[in-house]
Amino acid sequence: MSFSDFSSFTFFGLLPLPLWKVLIDGVFAVLMWGLVVRFVVVVLFGDNPPIRVLLSYMQLTDIVIRPLRLVTPTVLTPAARSLYAAFFLFLLRYYGLPVLNNYPVDGLVNLPFEDHLAAALSALSRLISEIRS
Repeated sequence: MSFSDFSSFTFFGLLPLPLWKVLIDGVFAVLMWGLVVRFVVVVLFGDNPPIRVLLSYMQLTDIVIRPLRLVTPTVLTPAARSLYAAFFLFLLRYYGLPVLNNYPVDGLVNLPFEDHLAAALSALSRLISEIRS
């Protein structure tokens, strides 16, 4: 492997996919889950939440919502728009990225980001159960 060839770099064998594929999926995963959190914030607090951190978060996620307005119906409420945008990103991750990056996906847990998250949560729960016993 040359220094500029990252096509087969799998982070020293720890990841089943090359690192660049995991990073692309990770970016889309963070955006998708961020829009799901935005949906919850809009449902609980409305469009203008009274807490400054949540207001900043809403402005930050507006950066993601703006380009997705092209595919989002205008008749939806603000909460539904963020949920629709999150679902659109999920569809891109579930169908588009595996085709472009050539990796198999059989279910939600097989998406690279959720796969590593599930493995980490499983390891954490095993560690907690070992500590308790």
